[in-house]
Amino acid sequence: ASWSVLPQGSGLGSSSILAGVIMKAILGAYGLDMDDVSLIHAVQNVEQMLTTGGGWQDQVGAIIGGAKITRSAPRLPLHVVPERLPLTEDFAR
Repeated sequence: ASWSVLPQGSGLGSSSILAGVIMKAILGAYGLDMDDVSLIHAVQNVEQMLTTGGGWQDQVGAIIGGAKITRSAPRLPLHVVPERLPLTEDFAR
Protein backbone atom coordinates (compact mmCIF):
# COMPACT_ATOMS: atom_id res chain seq x y z
CA ALA A 1 0.00 0.00 0.00
CA SER A 2 1.07 3.58 -0.53
CA TRP A 3 -0.29 6.90 0.68
CA SER A 4 0.48 10.59 0.63
CA VAL A 5 -0.48 13.56 2.76
CA LEU A 6 -0.57 15.85 -0.29
CA PRO A 7 -4.08 17.09 -0.98
CA GLN A 8 -5.82 15.56 -3.99
CA GLY A 9 -5.69 17.92 -6.95
CA SER A 10 -2.76 19.89 -5.51
CA GLY A 11 -1.20 20.19 -8.96
CA LEU A 12 2.15 18.93 -7.71
CA GLY A 13 2.11 15.83 -9.93
CA SER A 14 2.42 13.51 -6.96
CA SER A 15 0.21 10.77 -8.43
CA SER A 16 2.31 10.65 -11.62
CA ILE A 17 5.54 10.62 -9.66
CA LEU A 18 4.24 7.90 -7.33
CA ALA A 19 3.07 5.82 -10.31
CA GLY A 20 6.57 6.05 -11.81
CA VAL A 21 8.20 4.95 -8.55
CA ILE A 22 5.80 2.02 -8.13
CA MET A 23 6.24 0.88 -11.74
CA LYS A 24 10.04 1.08 -11.46
CA ALA A 25 9.95 -0.88 -8.17
CA ILE A 26 7.76 -3.61 -9.66
CA LEU A 27 10.03 -3.90 -12.69
CA GLY A 28 13.07 -4.11 -10.39
CA ALA A 29 11.44 -6.80 -8.26
CA TYR A 30 11.12 -8.95 -11.39
CA GLY A 31 14.65 -8.15 -12.58
CA LEU A 32 13.31 -6.06 -15.46
CA ASP A 33 14.03 -2.52 -16.57
CA MET A 34 12.43 0.09 -18.82
CA ASP A 35 14.06 3.06 -20.52
CA ASP A 36 13.05 6.49 -19.24
CA VAL A 37 10.91 7.51 -22.22
CA SER A 38 8.96 4.22 -22.14
CA LEU A 39 8.40 4.65 -18.38
CA ILE A 40 7.17 8.22 -18.94
CA HIS A 41 4.59 6.97 -21.45
CA ALA A 42 3.62 3.97 -19.30
CA VAL A 43 2.87 6.33 -16.39
CA GLN A 44 0.92 8.56 -18.75
CA ASN A 45 -1.22 5.58 -19.78
CA VAL A 46 -1.83 4.52 -16.16
CA GLU A 47 -2.87 8.05 -15.18
CA GLN A 48 -5.33 8.23 -18.05
CA MET A 49 -6.78 4.79 -17.25
CA LEU A 50 -7.30 5.94 -13.65
CA THR A 51 -9.04 9.06 -14.98
CA THR A 52 -7.06 11.29 -12.64
CA GLY A 53 -6.63 13.88 -15.36
CA GLY A 54 -2.90 13.92 -14.65
CA GLY A 55 0.10 12.24 -16.10
CA TRP A 56 0.57 14.37 -19.16
CA GLN A 57 4.13 15.23 -18.23
CA ASP A 58 4.25 15.53 -14.43
CA GLN A 59 6.31 12.36 -14.12
CA VAL A 60 9.16 13.61 -16.33
CA GLY A 61 10.75 15.62 -13.51
CA ALA A 62 11.03 12.57 -11.27
CA ILE A 63 12.07 10.09 -13.95
CA ILE A 64 14.69 12.21 -15.71
CA GLY A 65 16.99 14.15 -13.41
CA GLY A 66 18.54 17.53 -14.01
CA ALA A 67 17.35 20.43 -16.11
CA LYS A 68 15.12 19.52 -19.00
CA ILE A 69 12.50 20.77 -21.39
CA THR A 70 9.54 18.60 -22.33
CA ARG A 71 7.64 19.03 -25.56
CA SER A 72 4.57 17.45 -27.11
CA ALA A 73 2.47 18.13 -30.15
CA PRO A 74 -1.10 19.38 -29.54
CA ARG A 75 -2.76 16.10 -30.51
CA LEU A 76 -3.73 12.72 -29.11
CA PRO A 77 -2.28 10.31 -28.42
CA LEU A 78 0.16 12.55 -26.60
CA HIS A 79 3.81 11.77 -27.25
CA VAL A 80 6.05 13.43 -24.65
CA VAL A 81 9.57 14.22 -25.83
CA PRO A 82 11.91 15.17 -22.96
CA GLU A 83 15.27 16.78 -23.69
CA ARG A 84 18.03 17.22 -21.12
CA LEU A 85 19.52 20.69 -21.01
CA PRO A 86 23.27 20.87 -20.58
CA LEU A 87 24.42 22.92 -17.61
CA THR A 88 27.88 24.27 -17.04
CA GLU A 89 29.70 23.43 -13.80
CA ASP A 90 29.48 27.10 -12.82
CA PHE A 91 25.71 27.01 -13.11
CA ALA A 92 25.47 23.83 -11.05
CA ARG A 93 27.27 25.47 -8.11
